[in-house]
Amino acid sequence: MAFGENTIGNWLSAEEKVINPYLGAKDPKYGATMLNCGETKEKINFSVPDTTVK
Repeated sequence: MAFGENTIGNWLSAEEKVINPYLGAKDPKYGATMLNCGETKEKINFSVPDTTVK
C-alpha cells in the first residue's frame, strides 16, 4: 500500500470507475488485482455552487 501494509489510502477522482492511483498494476504482491481495488465512499457534486464563499 502507499503508506505501508494494512494502512488505508484515500484519493479523489473525477472518474466513476475505481482506478487505484497508488500502485495499480505495479503492486509487487498482488499485481494488477490492485488496479481496481477500492470503493466509492462519497460523491462530490462540483456543479453545485459553493454557498460558503462570500
